[in-house]
Amino acid sequence: MPRILLLLDSVADFQTTRCADVLTQNPGADFQITTRTIGPGGSYLNGPAALYRLRGMRNDFDLIHAFGPQSLSLAAMATRLPLLYSPLPVTSRHTIQWTRAISNYRNVQFLCPTSTLRRLHVEAGIPIGNTHLLRPGVDFSRLPRHRPDSDLRACLGFSADDRVILAVGEQSRASHHVAAVWASGILHVLDPRYKLLLWGRGKQVGHLNRLAPKVRQSHMIQFAPEWDYEKLLAVADVALICAKGLIPTLSIAMTMAAGVPIVSSVTYTTSELLEDRHTGLLVANPSPKLLAKRITDLYDNAHLAWSIADRARAEAYDFFPLTAFLAQYRSVCQQILSQSQHSQKQETPV
Repeated sequence: MPRILLLLDSVADFQTTRCADVLTQNPGADFQITTRTIGPGGSYLNGPAALYRLRGMRNDFDLIHAFGPQSLSLAAMATRLPLLYSPLPVTSRHTIQWTRAISNYRNVQFLCPTSTLRRLHVEAGIPIGNTHLLRPGVDFSRLPRHRPDSDLRACLGFSADDRVILAVGEQSRASHHVAAVWASGILHVLDPRYKLLLWGRGKQVGHLNRLAPKVRQSHMIQFAPEWDYEKLLAVADVALICAKGLIPTLSIAMTMAAGVPIVSSVTYTTSELLEDRHTGLLVANPSPKLLAKRITDLYDNAHLAWSIADRARAEAYDFFPLTAFLAQYRSVCQQILSQSQHSQKQETPV
């Protein structure tokens, strides 16, 4: 039975945390998966503590799956086990160069959540044969069955007549939700029914809280508590993506699967999931004015809003099922372990 250790930061992003949770909860009959976290409140307080403990567990596992550069660095130093590495959804070129350097000395296989990240790693010198594309899976059973949910809307202070715009994903620099605030502000001046819903999770929550009074429409913005993201989808009428570069895709796929019509900026990442006037309304430049115009286009054309939401839901069910994510993950792990065992046999003297 393959024994796999998942290693990640204790304050990892939503996509990383959700994927690790799914793998731990659904290991399969022929896999044993254990999760350890690094940082405050985690399994290990810090990097040195994790390094010390990992060295003592080198015979307890067959494969280490590291999420993020810190976990990969510690796993590479602590053991000689084969390594599976998941880049964070938002990864800098400097980090890619660092992980490429590690892969020159260690057996590392790269598990990328988007074609864009896979391409960036290959362009940096990672052999394409050492990379695998594994898009995060959506647990459709957790999605809202009926929306909008009037009770949840009331809990957040929204009325039945409000036009609730959900800024997709958690609050980070990559999500660029500042543009969502200004776009919603434009709409709110034109029609006070437009309101903005922000998820109360992420490093930029404080910054956006401070921004609200500056637009002089703080009552327009509502921060949801750290609910599961699925609950926010039950509240929203429209979803808004304002990213300019790399962005986590799990929350986008979940939004598609929930049937919430999407207005989005165009990036390499978003273009992997969305097509203009087919599964979303897209803008080349995520300026507040253009985003606001696209949102009004949805409200002015109910058939278009229904059409793109319905097509997006169908594609999410086709391309992001949780079962496919789990099956492909197990296949990659079995391939890595098989190659490792073959290599060890070749190195064993006769």
